[in-house]
Amino acid sequence: MLLDQIDVGGVTLLRAGAKNYDHVVVVSRPERYGAVLDELRQRGEVSLETRRILAAEAFSHTAAYDAAIASRFTAEAGVQFPDEMTLSLRKVRDLRYGENPHQQAAFYAVRGEDGAMTQMQQIHGKATSFNNMLDINAAWRIATDFPQPTVAIIKHQNPSGVASDNEITKAYRRAFMCDSVSAFGGIVGANRIVTRELAAAMEGTFYEAIIAPAYEDEALPILRQRRNLEIVAVPGYAIVGGKLIRKD
Repeated sequence: MLLDQIDVGGVTLLRAGAKNYDHVVVVSRPERYGAVLDELRQRGEVSLETRRILAAEAFSHTAAYDAAIASRFTAEAGVQFPDEMTLSLRKVRDLRYGENPHQQAAFYAVRGEDGAMTQMQQIHGKATSFNNMLDINAAWRIATDFPQPTVAIIKHQNPSGVASDNEITKAYRRAFMCDSVSAFGGIVGANRIVTRELAAAMEGTFYEAIIAPAYEDEALPILRQRRNLEIVAVPGYAIVGGKLIRKD
């Protein structure tokens, strides 16, 4: 029974501690233990600013817990579209900027919904921007929608070229020839490991980023010659999940 598993005491303690952050240090995330201990050792106390941040995290933690319970009760009641819905998000990474350079932005994932964009690992290049994140997502989703070796070249969330072949470099060349002019400044998505041959085939054309499951060791030195190229790897195939949050 769900009711038997709901924690009342722990949540109450966290809320009480957070409410009294002026006098109490409440730590709801184990990854914060080290920083709190370091501050205690260095200062002999935890600063008010840190306590306020920790209190906010505690309230976020209990809110996410309550949201998960509400979601389960709603599902068990057979309500498909409730009048109110609370999403719990966790920050995955800060972005270089938002839709425009003067905007700050970050990428958040829906708790419990892991996907390619939450699992991706940036190997090289400048930090990803809001717009590049959208295009990287589009390139990955299109390329991985095909079982054959496939490459998608995306610009402003629209494909300038998509092609499949029996080998990934051939697929890239076909995708590039769909519109070799619009490919400039685009995002390349491949659903196979990037080989040395593919990396060499991309030389001579400026790209913002490339996303693929992995990269051969011989391919990376070629790609890394482009100082700002965002090289992104996704360990395995997954459903894309997450939200982009922008602050104007």
